[in-house]
Amino acid sequence: MKQLIFISILAVFLFACGSGADKEKTSETTAPANTETTSANAGTTANTLPGYPQEKVKVLFDSCDYVDVIFYYESFSINQSNPKDIRGMLNYVSSSVPQTLNAGCQAVGRIFFQIQGRNAAEADIFFQQDCLYLLFYENGKYAYANNLTQSGVNFFSNIFAQVNAQKKAAQQNMQQGQ
Repeated sequence: MKQLIFISILAVFLFACGSGADKEKTSETTAPANTETTSANAGTTANTLPGYPQEKVKVLFDSCDYVDVIFYYESFSINQSNPKDIRGMLNYVSSSVPQTLNAGCQAVGRIFFQIQGRNAAEADIFFQQDCLYLLFYENGKYAYANNLTQSGVNFFSNIFAQVNAQKKAAQQNMQQGQ
């Protein structure tokens, strides 16, 4: 329980530090330490999805009052209700679209943007080598694709690095206690 509280506090701190991000700068470089990599060309197809519409981004920027990030393979989530933090999270979504989508990559989580308790937007988070993007849903299907900005890549890299460090420390503590 203490680790979950520590990770939650750490996530809020890391998010606050990275919220002044540059919207347009995207990364095609590093992958997080905890994800598996896939071969560069395995299942890669040209992206035909447009980017998330700017008018919808503006609505989220002006009206979103809650963000929830749920990670599929981790035991924590990130919740934001502070307008500054929410806008920081929106800054992690680049206006550029990925040129290709890799079917070999799996989503590591899902992000929900809410307005007055209603899901206004949701997207799967892809965060692996060759897969640093969000796929937004509309009517239950992928409708939009956007790269992560460099600050978004840095944010998620920091989160996963901290989680991995906590897991390693817990494992070492368990081994020492045996």
